[in-house]
Order: sequence, then structure tokens, then C-alpha cells
Amino acid sequence: MKRLSWKYMAGIVDGEGCIDSPLFRDKRKMNNPLYIRPRIRITMSAPGMSVLESMKVNFGGSLLPRHTDNPCWQDSATWSLEGVKLRPFLQNLAKHLIIKKQQALLAIWIQDHLRKKGMQFSEEPKRCACEEMKAMKTDPQRLNETAIHKITSCEGYHFWSSAHDACINCGRIDILHEGKGFCQKCYRSGKTLD
Repeated sequence: MKRLSWKYMAGIVDGEGCIDSPLFRDKRKMNNPLYIRPRIRITMSAPGMSVLESMKVNFGGSLLPRHTDNPCWQDSATWSLEGVKLRPFLQNLAKHLIIKKQQALLAIWIQDHLRKKGMQFSEEPKRCACEEMKAMKTDPQRLNETAIHKITSCEGYHFWSSAHDACINCGRIDILHEGKGFCQKCYRSGKTLD
């Protein structure tokens, strides 16, 4: 099957896609923690089924057909992607997105920070992240940095990165973690340990 380009995928996601972060809890045990799960979904009617099948083959995920009894409507299908395959997909897609770029960047941040293995947070940051993602849907120009700042300000969000309590170069915690133990400022400036 033909490989789909990232620019083509960005056009489909901007036009037909939905990037969100729903909350869920295992209903069998009410004591279980609240989870947040970033995902991307695209729904198309029957003529677009070949595109959705190509996406499933190329990127993984699941394809859910929906049949209708209404003679005025066509059958449709929804392709969705979540979990470990979501982050690399959004990372490659984000630079080509126009309308949903900020939502994609926030979904990547949620995947990296609120779903860290072994890191448990209270429910407030997760609820805040879900609300911020909903707010971005109504206002696509809303910046993900604003949302991240609001989430990290919540009661119950209390770590700077999963491996470090502060930047290993400057020791600051007021600037967000970028990578390898460095804050965004130090990482982008190329500063190394003194």
C-alpha cells in the first residue's frame, strides 16, 4: 500500500481530525486512579475508507466501521491512534499542521509528562489538561505553553522532570524541562555543565 506523506496527513488531520485527551477510570474498581489518554481520531464516510485503511497500515491504530440504517447517510469509519504509537506520529505531523498544531503539541506534552510510567499525579492536573485541550478546540490559536503553565500550576503536579528535580545546568525549576535534564533555555542555548 502507498506510503502517505506527512503534509497530506496534516491536511487530513486539520480538516477531518480530532485531537483530544479524554479522562477515564476503570469502572470495575472505583478506587483506581483517573487516567488521561491523548488520542487522535479521523472519521470519514465510505468513499474515504481507502485513506483510513492506508493510515491503519502505515501508522497502526484501530479502524472502527459504523453502519447506518438511515438511507440518506453513508456508512462511515473512524481511525484512531493512541498509546506509544501516538507520540512519534504527532511529533512528525506537528510541523506540518496549521489549525491543530497547538493541540498536537499539547497532546505530546501530556503523553510525555502526565503519563510517565511510575509517576502518579492527583486528579486535578489531569482534569485541567482535559479542559485545556477542550479550550484549544474552540480556540485553535490558544498556545500550548499557556495550557502547560496552567497544568503545572495545579495542586498535585509537583515534579520538574521524571529524572531531575531541577535543571542540571542552572538549577531553575520555573522554566519547563526540555530534555536530558536541561530546562528549555539551557537546552536551546547549547549550554553544558559548568
